[in-house]
Amino acid sequence: MRSDNPSKSSGETPLVNITSGCLYAVYVVGLSAGMLFLNALFCLMIYSLLPKPDNEQMASRVGQLFFFIVPLVMLIVEWNLLDRVRRLFRSEPLPQGNITGKERR
Repeated sequence: MRSDNPSKSSGETPLVNITSGCLYAVYVVGLSAGMLFLNALFCLMIYSLLPKPDNEQMASRVGQLFFFIVPLVMLIVEWNLLDRVRRLFRSEPLPQGNITGKERR
């Protein structure tokens, strides 16, 4: 028989589940903030190497767009790579089935 409450089936109290969920959220936010900081430093270095346009107004707008978009795109790519590496070294086998995840009848 399957229990609808996962905390009862795993033997943990709801407080432990809530605490571990909050700690994981703090970990994810902290790691994301650290990666964004490093991405911003990397973008500063790359932007200083790029040639500057003659128009100062255009240069400031391109710089703002560059410093907003590139660190976020890098963050998405980094999380994607972290998930792939984690899946690569995961010891449990992947579930078998079709792509949609529906059970076969």
